[in-house]
Amino acid sequence: MREALDKLAKWGFTEPFRDYTAPVRDYRGVIVRQEAWALTRKGRGIVAAVRAAVVETRRALQLLQHADHTLVTEWQH
Repeated sequence: MREALDKLAKWGFTEPFRDYTAPVRDYRGVIVRQEAWALTRKGRGIVAAVRAAVVETRRALQLLQHADHTLVTEWQH
């Protein structure tokens, strides 16, 4: 996981930061819980583009399925 996050940071899609508001139980918890990752503007743009592409693909597949059903129904009559 860390390796993937480091690559995303290298490409400018994420950036690490320390979350000092996270609850803390012990010293190890501080180290683990304070580190967090955030998407950069570029990363948010990539996520939005992928999300839009997935939505459009689903719509296209639904239309294709509906068209296929309509054609089969018409052909059977």
